[in-house]
Amino acid sequence: MTAPFRPTLVTAPAEMPVTVEDCRKHAVVENSESDDEITALIAAATAHFDGFSGVLGRAIISQTWQLHLDRWRGDLILPAPDVSAAEIRYLDPNGAEQPGPSVTRHAIATGTLLRLPRDWSNPPLDENSPAPIFVEFTCGFASAAQVPFPIKVAILQMVAHMFAEREGISIAEPAYDRLIAPYRWSVI
Repeated sequence: MTAPFRPTLVTAPAEMPVTVEDCRKHAVVENSESDDEITALIAAATAHFDGFSGVLGRAIISQTWQLHLDRWRGDLILPAPDVSAAEIRYLDPNGAEQPGPSVTRHAIATGTLLRLPRDWSNPPLDENSPAPIFVEFTCGFASAAQVPFPIKVAILQMVAHMFAEREGISIAEPAYDRLIAPYRWSVI
């Protein structure tokens, strides 16, 4: 069953997909006077693409998310293509946090299947909590070095465009939409 997907970010990526130096080279900015502005634009461009609310619909660089569930659902499908770790915890009837079952991860066409052990019995949950089950998972490319080049170029183009066009108005379709198309993630 696909999880009702409203994850919250627990741990943000440790780095950005591109550096200020990368952006300076791309935008042909020869001095460091604008580094603070470029840093802010990198964050804005990355946020536009990154995460489950970004246009890519997936994590770019390794980050940890938490999904809250209201009841046991059996196996779960996380709509993320590259989950590298996942664990389940839950609140028992006394409201105490307990470790959940160990899960195995399987890449499938619609995301990552978290398979519960067949011998797992769903324990009772805290009835006072609207979402007593926590699924914490890590997803995204392991580091900036592993981010596909087209995604990096899309971020560089967006930063350069925002740096040059302070008003933020653009009529033409941005080229970065075509660059990221193969990396967009959505469940059909």
